[in-house]
Amino acid sequence: MDYDLYEMLNMLIDYENQLASEKKKGTVMLVGNSSKKKGKGKNKPKKKPTAPKGGVTKLKGIIGKADQSDAECFHCKKIGHSKRNCQEYLVTLNDKKQGVSNK
Repeated sequence: MDYDLYEMLNMLIDYENQLASEKKKGTVMLVGNSSKKKGKGKNKPKKKPTAPKGGVTKLKGIIGKADQSDAECFHCKKIGHSKRNCQEYLVTLNDKKQGVSNK
């Protein structure tokens, strides 16, 4: 093959576009043997977890609790809380909902 640099680059770009379009279509290319057994068993629906009688589930451990001691609020620029916990910001949101302007 006698291709210059630009022809090779164009060929590679075309090949990448073909691969991207195959991924969008869901086409899969099988290269080796599959370790899964096909056709053995039925598709059973997964059981949904049942909620306790109170309707509230207890979380195991603390999820999403970040240290806010050194966080700076984007609204009032004070350290120790974030914007969604800022009392000044929450007051302005309540005023906007009620139609009261601070000006």
